[in-house]
Amino acid sequence: MAADVILKLHRNFQRILKPVAVVNPFADQLAYGDDRLQGRRDQPKYLNLIKAVAFLRQMQKEVQFTKRNGKAVPYVLVDVEDVRVANTLAHEILGRSLDELSRPGRSLLLQLDDMVEKQVERLKKESSTGGPGGNPDHTPRRTSVSFTRREIREFSGWAHTRVHRYLKELIELEYVLIDSGRNGTLCRYRLAYEGQGKDGSKFMLGLTDPEALT
Repeated sequence: MAADVILKLHRNFQRILKPVAVVNPFADQLAYGDDRLQGRRDQPKYLNLIKAVAFLRQMQKEVQFTKRNGKAVPYVLVDVEDVRVANTLAHEILGRSLDELSRPGRSLLLQLDDMVEKQVERLKKESSTGGPGGNPDHTPRRTSVSFTRREIREFSGWAHTRVHRYLKELIELEYVLIDSGRNGTLCRYRLAYEGQGKDGSKFMLGLTDPEALT
């Protein structure tokens, strides 16, 4: 289909949309933590993207009304499908690619990904068997596993200087977060990266799974 035909179709569709407000009842569940500066910068764009999706899907929703200054104001609610669609778009519009990393930085990131995955599997096994530190009611999450530079060196076999240099790169790009320890105390880190983009596709870190919304 030619570009001008697609544009005409979109413009005709936009003409039949009604001027309704959009209310997002999930907004507080879609917020980023204070430990990700880029995430906080992207937050308004992400929430506006969700609202735009909900606005475009207004004909699939029940229009509700609220009173403002004595007048009935129509609005629609963001639903889980809006968030799902917005997440797909966010990866392309607001996302990044592993190609932005230096080759050693990407190599270290993938090794950390492997290291954390192995740690999670070990914790799951302990939880299921009641081993040391095991808790059958708790499912370990990748983003809750912390590690030190020493553990990185032991797992990767890299020298201290090399780990320091490329871990700094991953921290600056927020693939890795500082969990605790500053000003000379032992630092522990967490992996914000969750295995995305290994096929070269773009992705956005920290998006909430729509199925987890309540």
